[in-house]
Amino acid sequence: MTTERNSVPVRILLVEDNPDDARMVELLLVGSTDSDPQPGLLEVESFGHADSLHQARAELEEGDPDIVLLDLDLPDSKGIETVERFERMPHRPPFVVFTGHEESELGTRAIERGAQDYLQKRTLTRQVLVRTLRYALERHGIQRDLEETTHRLTLTNRLLRQDLQNDLNILIGEGDQLQGKHPADEAARDRMLEAGYRMLNKTAAAAQLTETIVSPRTTAPEYDLLELLRGIVAELDGERAVPIELTGSGEGDRAIVHGTPMLRTALAEVLANTVGRSQTVDDTAVTVSITETAVAVAFSNEGRRLSSAHSNLLRDPDATGAELTTAGVGIQFASIVFDELGCGVSVEDTHSSGSTIGIEFERVTR
Repeated sequence: MTTERNSVPVRILLVEDNPDDARMVELLLVGSTDSDPQPGLLEVESFGHADSLHQARAELEEGDPDIVLLDLDLPDSKGIETVERFERMPHRPPFVVFTGHEESELGTRAIERGAQDYLQKRTLTRQVLVRTLRYALERHGIQRDLEETTHRLTLTNRLLRQDLQNDLNILIGEGDQLQGKHPADEAARDRMLEAGYRMLNKTAAAAQLTETIVSPRTTAPEYDLLELLRGIVAELDGERAVPIELTGSGEGDRAIVHGTPMLRTALAEVLANTVGRSQTVDDTAVTVSITETAVAVAFSNEGRRLSSAHSNLLRDPDATGAELTTAGVGIQFASIVFDELGCGVSVEDTHSSGSTIGIEFERVTR
């Protein structure tokens, strides 16, 4: 029994300096599919071509491909160095190495450095090419989901280890202090302490479980903050066109920073909080400032100021006594993410009514 697979519209970028090889790949992908033994496995939405690594970088910024076929020997890069340089490009999509080399060891090294798979030009067929691209996209999606799940578990572990256990220890400590002071309430006190100890033990067990699941942290991927913020603003509300102002140190500056899969969610929480304290959308603004070494994002509003409790929580995720309403939980989540990334966080009241939340990242430069 075979399982029918849905067609996947895909934007493909080929990085290849040999025009004959480039034409061959284009014909295999966008030519006639009447004889294809697996029709519908991959639908090519667009096919782009770059003949150097430098041009590939420009295509990534402008065309936003879903997957890249990367030749190893280009005019401006050769061999495994091509993989290493491409892998470091900001927000790069998954890629498959496309090579004329027959050494399998080279393909293995390419996969170890970030490639999803490798293809040899000499043995390339349409069926092999289509299946390789489809499976590479599927593996990349699984890896992305695992990274996000791992980071969520990391944050859960931190909340369990620090916040919840601290609060339970306070509760148990206060209960112990009541011993002998109100004899009539001894039974209630004992039940409260017993429940507190059970919760503490279960919390410790849950924290230990998540800690064993979370894999060791690797080098943080790179994100374009402007791209993230524009996407967040677009999704927030169709009628809330929050303006984003950019100031930089020179033409062509890019707001590239190290991040985690949770960075987008953390920024969205801060923006939603800022919008929620504004009277109208016109009272909300986002400013991105770029210097040689840093990228600073400022969320400003007029209407209502950030409470002192939430302000303290945003600057210190371990602050106690914060108002953990729904908004407070979002602020704490964002604070934990920013703290893990080593960001500087500030909160200042505006001259009338409102606040400016500032987050400063270390800028990634090449």
